[in-house]
Amino acid sequence: MPAGLARTRGKGLDRLFDIVKGALNVQELALVPSTDVPEAVSFKERLSSILSMERIHIARLGPALGAHAGPGTLLMAFREKLGSVIEDSGKKGFSLHSIRLPRNLPRR
Repeated sequence: MPAGLARTRGKGLDRLFDIVKGALNVQELALVPSTDVPEAVSFKERLSSILSMERIHIARLGPALGAHAGPGTLLMAFREKLGSVIEDSGKKGFSLHSIRLPRNLPRR
């Protein structure tokens, strides 16, 4: 899913940084460049101010996707912990703390 548009590469990287900074409980993050690996390494160092280096991985974009995306593509994906597994009196469940539903939903 596209995160938005930016007019310059620097502003695009700033936008990606802000997305990660605003995310809650980032477990792992992957940077996947098509051609510019040094830029990905530099961005990894920048991200290390908000995430530990062990959680940030760099991989290369494969030729099939690279042919469609073109040179200079930098893909970023991260896994975020959305809820917590709870154990209450022997029952296992899943709780999503970030989702709030209205109390009075209209009936059909």
